[in-house]
Amino acid sequence: MIITLTVSFLVLAISLVSLVHTIKNLPLEIKEVEVSFEVGGFMGIDLNNESLTFGVLVPGYSAERKIHFKNNYEFPVYIEPVFSKEVERFLSSGQIYFLGVDEELNIPITLRIPQEEEFGNHSGFIKFKIYEDKR
Repeated sequence: MIITLTVSFLVLAISLVSLVHTIKNLPLEIKEVEVSFEVGGFMGIDLNNESLTFGVLVPGYSAERKIHFKNNYEFPVYIEPVFSKEVERFLSSGQIYFLGVDEELNIPITLRIPQEEEFGNHSGFIKFKIYEDKR
């Protein structure tokens, strides 16, 4: 009985430590940006500023758009872009971007269409998770 209680308290303590670690790593905010593009037989550009639209791209081609960020917090932050499953195989960006207080940055997002990709419309989103930089 005593061994069971000791093990139970140990499991509870480990769970609490894990929970505190998870809470400390929660983002300050998450900015979600819609992404859309079409794979087609000709190139077409979409200049929409409300979402990240790439227009029409031909298989084998790539395009880049940038998302502007400014750190309005009173401490440094870092931004982690996370792509939705619908578009993650087409998009790339740096892993983490660091911004000092009042610093601004244009984060590049690159779209690459594989040569063998079939024509069609694609849409999803990018979540930009913003964390306090405690380095």
